Amino acid sequence: MRPMGIKINTKETFWWILSAMLFVGVWLFFWQVHPEWLSFQEQNQLFLCTDDYLFERWSVAGGIADWLGEFIVQFFYVEWLGALLMALLLLLMQRMGCLAFVWKGKGHYSSLISHFTFLLSFLPPLFFLWLFGDENVLVAMPVAVTLLLAAVALLRRTRWLWWWLIILPSLWSVGQCSQRIGPQWTNFYRIPQRGPSLSGWETEKWELLKQDYLIRNERWTDVLKRAKDRTVTTPFWSNSVNLSLAMTGQLASRQFEYWQSGEDALIMPMVRDNVSNLPTMEAFWRLGMVNSALRYASDIQESILNARKSGRLEKRIIECLIVNGQYTIARKHLALLKKTFFYRSWAEDAERLLDHEDQIAAHPVWGRLRQLRYKQNFLYSYAEIDKMLGILFQNNTQNKMALEYFLSQLLLKGDAQTFMQALPWAQQYGDYPQMPQCYEDAVVCMRTQPVPDSPYGRYVKRMLGGH
Repeated sequence: MRPMGIKINTKETFWWILSAMLFVGVWLFFWQVHPEWLSFQEQNQLFLCTDDYLFERWSVAGGIADWLGEFIVQFFYVEWLGALLMALLLLLMQRMGCLAFVWKGKGHYSSLISHFTFLLSFLPPLFFLWLFGDENVLVAMPVAVTLLLAAVALLRRTRWLWWWLIILPSLWSVGQCSQRIGPQWTNFYRIPQRGPSLSGWETEKWELLKQDYLIRNERWTDVLKRAKDRTVTTPFWSNSVNLSLAMTGQLASRQFEYWQSGEDALIMPMVRDNVSNLPTMEAFWRLGMVNSALRYASDIQESILNARKSGRLEKRIIECLIVNGQYTIARKHLALLKKTFFYRSWAEDAERLLDHEDQIAAHPVWGRLRQLRYKQNFLYSYAEIDKMLGILFQNNTQNKMALEYFLSQLLLKGDAQTFMQALPWAQQYGDYPQMPQCYEDAVVCMRTQPVPDSPYGRYVKRMLGGH
């Protein structure tokens, strides 16, 4: 029996259970299913913990929602926390919708109508959960909608004399949300003069962003596990897989077990957007092509179309500058990262190493890259990327990754003569217990006409149009 005086509202309890299910579902969706969404949003903005940044955002229509959205996104750096905040945001949106629109009248059909209107309160958060499949939709948009719903909910419970005190700040915070059918989405969509595409969670696009997320976290084995079951026929995919093979010591033996896009399968030419060249930038950095990594990182950041900075790219730019000994410029970039929450500690540690050549030389990453990088300056030419990789290896014959990229590039290019001339380098410097499978296979293909049905042979046939 229930204690006397305690009443349980069955309807309200049921509603809260449904809301709790929404919260848990959204949390798990972002944390376990699509953590790459969190990573992508975080790496395309840089929230600064300064008064100037606050006033700059709040001084324009939609700026409050914009600032609050970026404030939330900075916590995406910690995946479980970012997913938790998104779950809280969409839960708050649902509860504000409930307070704003749920019917609580009296009469025979009041219970049925209240249940129906309550279920309608789930439509906005579920719509945004689907809309986030467009990676350029910013968190400021659901923040603005939540603020607007909160204002409507307050209006239902506030005397009309207070109406303007509530609605005006809400409309200012929502700002350009009122221009939904217009051309400007500056605060809510990353690409100016465009609105969201209603494509949902397109499989291939998010598979590529998942690869970038795994590479950012150096989860090379996970990239290869996914690549076995999910092939996306783009250079981005091949760049990601080949980099992961190289970082796990398998490029020379297993490269052609995976789909190869062509001569751009290892390193892509420059593409002017904020996504395509990310795996190439990471490959340049690990190869020791520091200036190329710096150029790509800078161009990718400048290609973020709403003019935001990127913590991930700022870190890479700073590391390149430190390896090159450009400490004055590095300090300017470090000053920016020191104004953030999650990058401040890293920036302060990096700043303490500036001008201390012995400590940088002893650094496990920066010191090694100083040994691997080019010793002489020359003009970058993508058309001669194979020659550049060969020079990189000759500068430091301990750079096994440069050796494997050089030989692999020759195979992708179909340059049999240069490959056969350079093959002794693999025997002399590769430290292989036996000749890697890819190289053996390639030699057989080069000596046999027509090419045999082998991994490299199938690649050659495809590049020759099936002949």
